[in-house]
Amino acid sequence: MKAKRFIVVLFFLVLFVGEVSQVEASSVGQNKYVTSKGDLILRVEPNSKGAKVTMLKKGSKVFVYSTDKNGWSHIKQGNYRGYTKDSYLVAKSSSTAKKIPKSTLAEKELKNALIEIRAKQKKYPTYSQEYRDALNEENKIIQKLIDLNNQKIKELEKSIGR
Repeated sequence: MKAKRFIVVLFFLVLFVGEVSQVEASSVGQNKYVTSKGDLILRVEPNSKGAKVTMLKKGSKVFVYSTDKNGWSHIKQGNYRGYTKDSYLVAKSSSTAKKIPKSTLAEKELKNALIEIRAKQKKYPTYSQEYRDALNEENKIIQKLIDLNNQKIKELEKSIGR
């Protein structure tokens, strides 16, 4: 009888501890991202009447210390700490979910053209007009590569909300 009671108590203890650890694991010590439509208020206290600490931009990365049973997360973002509703936080950023190709077709074509130009330069003496023409072409290609990279940077900044 004692063994049966012990097994039942042990079963409920394991069940209870497993549920608690699942709640803690899902909300403690992880990075999340702000998904509110506008800016999200970071508050001093875990309630809607708590004083405003700062505003969090959509897509901002935050570190979640804990989440209480009422759905308020204690978070850190930069130098700010406070509370916000966990329902406005997600584990993965929508901006990071989209994978941006490392190299576009235009970029590959420009890099191949650059290799050809550099091979062409080796054929001519450095004082020849053909060499200077190849240098000019090389500079134009490099400028196009720079423009493509600047465009990528702008797209990335736009997707993360800067």
